[in-house]
Amino acid sequence: MEVKATQHERSSLPTHRCRPGNRVRNSLFFGPGHLERVYQNSLVHRLRKHGLTVHEQQRLTVFDCDGVVVGEFQADIVVEGVLLVEVKAARSIADEHLAQLLGYLRSARIEHGVLVNFGAGRFQIRKMAMSEGLRRQDGQPAVD
Repeated sequence: MEVKATQHERSSLPTHRCRPGNRVRNSLFFGPGHLERVYQNSLVHRLRKHGLTVHEQQRLTVFDCDGVVVGEFQADIVVEGVLLVEVKAARSIADEHLAQLLGYLRSARIEHGVLVNFGAGRFQIRKMAMSEGLRRQDGQPAVD
């Protein structure tokens, strides 16, 4: 996966990218009630309009804690190779959604992630960043 963003751009991606999500959600046509795929397609379109490299349904490798490859998953959206975006169309963001994003970040060793929910009455977004060394949820390093 090629990374084109500078260090400054990478650090500002999670905050800067909220605007296209708000625009998707606030447009009359894309109010609540659509499938996740509709919101995902619209968000990808708007991110690309901003000149960003965006990959949909990108296969990412899952690593065990000792670095052994144990599988793969498909990320909804990966922006500039450094931001994983998980799209939901649910009543609200549930703990399971947050755990899913954290698991994806940890296993794929991607530092920044955003969970966006278009299905609630109000647009919801949760930004997450794995700490130094991509720590597990219990605070221990991902690789011992």
